[in-house]
Amino acid sequence: PLQVDYQKSIHSSDTFTDYTDGRQKLKFHSFPAESLELGDYLLPGIFVSEAKFTQSVKFSISYQKRKIIVEFGVKEFHEEIHTFKLEINFKDILNDIYSELDASQRRSRGSITIENKYPAKYWVLDKNQKSKDKFNWCIEDSWKLIIEINTKDVNEMPNFHKNNEQPGKWLVFRITFDLDQIGKNSNEGLVRFKELIEKASEYNLAPRTSNISNVPLKIVGGDVELRKPFVNRSMLNFEVNYMVECNISFNYLNEYNLCEEFFSLLSKQPTRVSIDILEGIYSRKKRIYDPLNYL
Repeated sequence: PLQVDYQKSIHSSDTFTDYTDGRQKLKFHSFPAESLELGDYLLPGIFVSEAKFTQSVKFSISYQKRKIIVEFGVKEFHEEIHTFKLEINFKDILNDIYSELDASQRRSRGSITIENKYPAKYWVLDKNQKSKDKFNWCIEDSWKLIIEINTKDVNEMPNFHKNNEQPGKWLVFRITFDLDQIGKNSNEGLVRFKELIEKASEYNLAPRTSNISNVPLKIVGGDVELRKPFVNRSMLNFEVNYMVECNISFNYLNEYNLCEEFFSLLSKQPTRVSIDILEGIYSRKKRIYDPLNYL
């Protein structure tokens, strides 16, 4: 007779088999977070915070799927809170995740700052989405891909989406944790935060030494302290302006580091020379913080 043996897995459901090395590994870390900030670097070590969210922030890092997912709430029309999420892939993360501790206030905090090659993908949770039928339902079916986020607290419908942000411009993500919230107390929270950084280092997302800095990044407010300047580029011909746009689109050049002097000097060069300079910047495949030095 046919005999079927059912074996209970010796491994916890919190682990998975990583077929790259055959080892059992933790599936994910998931913590509530105090805030999510989105922006870019002005210079190495100086982060421009262009948008900040503090409602219902939840950070998850899936080692099995090689993804980081952050859910957050945004208060929109008539005080209604909408749930959004962003997602970035391990393979798209630039450099090491920068981790830091701040014990200068009454409650200790840990922060991680992630620089990405490309913008994250963003979704909004559609509360009105209905299941396909009464037998099949999955929360993933209720997430709708979006290209705009309303970042202002408003109680009435805004005109012409003037308060909306295009999330495709954000390449740096900063998540701050209250250590008392991710553990029973700050000491346990610190242990869990260190475990997160140590585990991330196994996937080459953080330094192998698992060093956590006590020197915080300098944070510059994008709304008040610094705005991306609008610089007239009409003096550039089409070919040169096209190469400028190519570099900006890949974040090799950033508008925070571009000024009138740069475009003025660029326009005075022969077209072929200007294109060669910009192609040289593009070929480096790295962010340039001092473009004036290339002219």
